[in-house]
Amino acid sequence: MNYTIRDFVDKKEQFILPSIQREYVWEEEQICRLFDSLLRSFPIGHMLLWKLDGKDIKDKGIDFYKFLDNYDEMNPEYNQKLENPSPNSTFYAILDGQQRTQSIFIGLRGYLRLKVYRARKDNVDSYKNKYLYINLLYDKTNDDYEYELKFLADEELKNEPDKLWYKMGEILTCNEVPDVN
Repeated sequence: MNYTIRDFVDKKEQFILPSIQREYVWEEEQICRLFDSLLRSFPIGHMLLWKLDGKDIKDKGIDFYKFLDNYDEMNPEYNQKLENPSPNSTFYAILDGQQRTQSIFIGLRGYLRLKVYRARKDNVDSYKNKYLYINLLYDKTNDDYEYELKFLADEELKNEPDKLWYKMGEILTCNEVPDVN
């Protein structure tokens, strides 16, 4: 099965997690490294998928869960249980590749809600929604990264006028390369 990243993200509802999977644990840096690898067309490892239909899911006696849209550091939410799947629907349970898959969905369709540095942990206002951005003016000076990627809150964008930040999720709205301009 071959998917483009766009196909993969657009078919998010078909990808599910069996209850044996651990919680989402990746940090910002790991997500940025994943996207740097994707942009460089590097392999990102294999994924092990288990093809099921809605009837199979009910018959297996195993709980399955949906992928998150966003991750909230203050109130880490567990994945929502898949309830009453249509018997004729096709699903792919991800047995290996969960962290990468969740990171792609967050990077392109969601955000991380993270605590502001040195802010109080128990204060709701200490947390900001941060979206994945790429600096289009990045001048490669580091051998580890080809692209500068960063999770930024809206107010942080103003603090870096020498950079041209583009929200990674916006790329999914482009139909052709000229749409990016």
